[in-house]
Amino acid sequence: MEIKLSNLGKILGVLVVIVLVLGGGWWGVRTFLAQPAPTPTPTPIPDGRETAVAALTAFLSMDVSEGQDAWVARLCDLAGGEDTNGCAYAHLMAEVYWPNVLRDKKRLGYEAQEAVLVRDFGDGRQVWKVSGTAKDLNTGETKPGEFHVAVVREGDAWRFDHVLLPQEVEALEANP
Repeated sequence: MEIKLSNLGKILGVLVVIVLVLGGGWWGVRTFLAQPAPTPTPTPIPDGRETAVAALTAFLSMDVSEGQDAWVARLCDLAGGEDTNGCAYAHLMAEVYWPNVLRDKKRLGYEAQEAVLVRDFGDGRQVWKVSGTAKDLNTGETKPGEFHVAVVREGDAWRFDHVLLPQEVEALEANP
């Protein structure tokens, strides 16, 4: 049995084959090659833990051989510059602590072991309780200690603000 097609039938048949081939190719590309666009995951702003640990380590690492200016410069760097509360605090504490450092030729180091978030005020301020060991580099004597460190967020960075005084810690614990 022989099927006879007119020229119009042949043209329509070729068009149907072309549409099927193109449609099948389009479907195959979309199904097997195209991947859905990845959903962007927001990168959270890290908390101030690292800054609190670094600031307390710098604050408690006083070395007469390095000098007062180097100690203040490290704290001012962690505070974000000269015009910050943390840098003003470093200058003030240098006046309090460095006469004893010079007199006793102190060389102190500090190693943090743990940092726990005590309070997140929700407005870019946090207080961390940092526990660690202070070491007298002259004698080798070690002493454990805990200190509360305030940090502030500037944009995406955390900056050193100050080490809390005992009265500030009491007030913080009294008002949870």
